Order: sequence, then C-alpha cells, then structure tokens
Amino acid sequence: MGGSLQLRHIAAASLAAATLLTAACGRLGKDVKEGGDERIVSVSKQYTELLYALGAEQDLVAVDVSSTYPPEVKELPTVGYHRALTTEGILSVKPTIILSGGPGNMGPEGVVQQLEDLKIPMVWWPVGDGIDGAKQLITEMGRQF
Repeated sequence: MGGSLQLRHIAAASLAAATLLTAACGRLGKDVKEGGDERIVSVSKQYTELLYALGAEQDLVAVDVSSTYPPEVKELPTVGYHRALTTEGILSVKPTIILSGGPGNMGPEGVVQQLEDLKIPMVWWPVGDGIDGAKQLITEMGRQF
C-alpha cells in the first residue's frame, strides 16, 4: 500500500515537468498513430495510472485487476491478474499493444509466449527507482502516447 501511495506522490511531483515536456512537443493528448488506431491493454497498474495522467486513456480497452486508479478505470473490462493471465481473455478485446511491467511481471510464461507468437507487441520501459525513475517513465510514456 505504501509503495503505491509513494509512486502516486512521485508521479504527481514529476507530472508537471513531464506535462511541460510533452506540451512543448505538441503531443499532449495525442497518441502515436493519427486517428487513435491503438487498442491498448495495460497489465501494469503504474502504466494505467500514467496513461490517464497523460490524457492518453482514450485507446485503453482493458486492464488487469490491479489497475484500480483512477476510478474511471473500473468501467473497463479486466483481463485478469497480471501474473495469471489467459490468452483468450486478452485476445477478446483485440489489442494492438500490451503494456506490461516487464520480464517476470506478466504471466504465466505460456501465455506470454502465445502472445509473442501472435506478434502482439508487448511494451515496457526499464526505469530506475525514485523520483528520477518516475520522471524517466513519464517522459518515455509521454513520447509513446
């Protein structure tokens, strides 16, 4: 509980800098593909929260059960717990991209392998700890979305 709260404080403290950076680039509220062609499944509560903070939630079609913030996310379908996923649950929402917490944070391995075999892109951002890591994550996600 404390870790999630700490991440929210770090994210909030870093959001101003990231917002200025993305706004300066003219990208705030726009996604990578023109016209909103992405169908994003987030199986990382941190990524889900940051998608909303960046104003990029319009292409989010499903989340894992740990994604509970902001409250609006509860209106989206869930694909299960990020380490106990099913291929069918994910495929049912027709994703074009899956945001995962990185190696070892998404499973079981057989499901990850099936998704890789189907060539569904799985994206994660390796970042450091603390405020600098949060700034780096927000910047990288801002570039993507």
